[in-house]
Amino acid sequence: NSAYLNFALELAQVLLQQFQDAQHGGFYFTADDHETLIQRPKVSADEATPAGNGIAAHGLLRLGYLLADVNLIEAAEKTVDYASQQIVNSPMAHATLLHALEEINEPPQTIILRGNADEITQWQQQCQQAYSPTACVYAIANDTKELPDAISSKFGSEQKTVAYVCTGTSCQPPIADLNELKNCLA
Repeated sequence: NSAYLNFALELAQVLLQQFQDAQHGGFYFTADDHETLIQRPKVSADEATPAGNGIAAHGLLRLGYLLADVNLIEAAEKTVDYASQQIVNSPMAHATLLHALEEINEPPQTIILRGNADEITQWQQQCQQAYSPTACVYAIANDTKELPDAISSKFGSEQKTVAYVCTGTSCQPPIADLNELKNCLA
């Protein structure tokens, strides 16, 4: 859904512009235009809910990998780096940031399917058959409007569906045969 993707991009930009500690990494709990507080909190430890910094880092990584946006990935890396000593001292309290660290060290597989809407659904089902908890599969019909350049440049033809299998920000050459895609994923 391009509307959701564009909204996610808007949120990421607001996060970076108004909440990011550009000097030390991580994100504050309050925006830069918030009333002045005695201390501007920047929480990294999980409590009853996951830490905002961990959720932000994980979300920025997923969006950064999908869009091959190095700025988003670097902001996530700086967030984990800012909290690295706290993570070492108390790893159980920083599970959300550890999850982000795992994705930095081993970027997830991202599969972008482009083609006509009927056929990409079949390809998507095939991609999701094997257990792969970190893989993300995006089935995007060719007629989808308002896509970021990183996705709109990946395009299938009217006659063929195409799969782009990516790890981190690097993608393999497009695959236009379902059996070849199955072999690639095996």
